[in-house]
Amino acid sequence: MKRLFKTFSIFCLACVLLSACSQQPPDTAPVQEPVQDGAVEEAPVYVYLTRHGQTLTNQTGRFVSGRGNTPLTEEGRKVAYAVGLGLSGVKFEAAYASTLGRTQETARIILSQSQTSRDLEIIPVEDLKEVDGGSYEPMSYAELMTDEGMQFSGVTTEEFTNQFHEKDPEGLAESYEQMKDRAFESFQRICEERAQNGGGNILMVAHGGINSMIAAEIMQEQELEPLDNSSIVLIEYKDHTYTVLDFNDLSYAQKAQEKMESPDPVEIYLTVHAETAADAAMRLNGQLDTALTENGQAQAAELGKALGNLEFAAVYASDQFKDIHTARIIVENSAVNPDLMVNQNMDLRGVGCGYFDGELRAVADALAGEEPTAHARLAAYAAADKTGMTENYESARQRLTGALQTICEETYSHGGGNVLVVSSELAVQLLAEALGSSEKAVALKNADVVHITFDGDVFTVHPQ
Repeated sequence: MKRLFKTFSIFCLACVLLSACSQQPPDTAPVQEPVQDGAVEEAPVYVYLTRHGQTLTNQTGRFVSGRGNTPLTEEGRKVAYAVGLGLSGVKFEAAYASTLGRTQETARIILSQSQTSRDLEIIPVEDLKEVDGGSYEPMSYAELMTDEGMQFSGVTTEEFTNQFHEKDPEGLAESYEQMKDRAFESFQRICEERAQNGGGNILMVAHGGINSMIAAEIMQEQELEPLDNSSIVLIEYKDHTYTVLDFNDLSYAQKAQEKMESPDPVEIYLTVHAETAADAAMRLNGQLDTALTENGQAQAAELGKALGNLEFAAVYASDQFKDIHTARIIVENSAVNPDLMVNQNMDLRGVGCGYFDGELRAVADALAGEEPTAHARLAAYAAADKTGMTENYESARQRLTGALQTICEETYSHGGGNVLVVSSELAVQLLAEALGSSEKAVALKNADVVHITFDGDVFTVHPQ
């Protein structure tokens, strides 16, 4: 990775030509365009300009440009997946990719691992397609050097592109200027629109030639190293000025791959949802889904602040609103990453208590005796439930432990870390007792947390 701080000031009016911009001396501040009266205030934008993953023709040394497509290799998908893991905590406000399949697939893989932006639509941009190599596609680079006298080492980005344009007997290949006119203008437009709509992070997946050209124009530097597959050029657009912060950055994928090879333990923060209307009325929740009270929302917020310095790799809740709402409030009050998505898992639902769902807690508790375990509670409810709808303990145990096992194994395969899981009181009690092999009851109330460690093989339930 190279960290760079070369800047390039861009007039943001559509009528200003790119050639009007000039490189700034290294010891002077970049020239900024005066803000016009009545102009929309712009927020900073950070573009994660990413090259697509390795393709079949990248692997075989053939030249495929903006005319054709070529699938990602297994290695290309693997590295794109690692990039996604490395970027999983970055909240993207928008995602763009060229219209070619290799960039669309790379963008989908990256976003599939996001814990903040997984549901973003990938906006296709025709002008971000790779430079058109004309009649030379899909010749090998060896053929191009031997038969056409082309050079691919020790040449600038502009020279690399123009040799195709100048030598193409059919005149189909694009020149550097033609590529720049369409792609750089499109890049600028996307950045400016985002800046006028709140700024933030953008994922943009394009091609080696396109990404190199954008970086070269901003830096006013043509002698750049070739971009690796899945590498990132991080660009800041702020105060009408573009700055390349990182060039050919592979650290996101590398760090993720290192973590996958040597994962940390998974630390589960298994949490009872905050107070609901049923709780306030002293009734058993079971699988009833009632809204959080104001007090419940305050409980969740306080818990979020208490857990605020933990960096969560992922957040899970059942598909019931009481659990989802609790998880969202906790995350929103995090000091580390308040933008994490809440993953929903139906198998994390509370334990069904049949006839006793919604029953007064005093009535239900009287059936189970003093300080009952989850097993004893369910046995007592089942014995008194004439409808026969109380969930069987073994069935509930398999469902809940299976869901948690899957979450932990997936998180461990991604490198481990902290995970927040929210469910109902009886479900959390059952999990704490079953995974801790405890014969003693684990007494819990709203917004209580049970800390469990998974080391890739064994669960350890920590004392409350």
